[in-house]
Amino acid sequence: MILALLNFLYNQDFEMTKDLALQIMKLSEVIGFPEFISLVEEFIIQELTLENCFEIVNECDASGLSELRKSVINFMGDNLTQICQLEGMKNLSKEVLLEIIARSAQK
Repeated sequence: MILALLNFLYNQDFEMTKDLALQIMKLSEVIGFPEFISLVEEFIIQELTLENCFEIVNECDASGLSELRKSVINFMGDNLTQICQLEGMKNLSKEVLLEIIARSAQK
């Protein structure tokens, strides 16, 4: 994880994997590197799926990644019908469920 961040800092290049993205984003927030945070957010948003959105929104809540969390909530609200059929719904907090429903109602 740190190697990917250092590679970006010195070479303006990095190889991002889905597994590293949230960890690198948390580290970037700790050291105050907003350019990297934005790049990682974009990567995660592009990689959002119906299956991984539950894990990502829960990780955002646990890590305080509020901007990414908003994007994930929007994705989930836009796909409410599909995500309601998935097991991951059982692991969401009441607060997250209400936000997803509110987002869906805005469409």
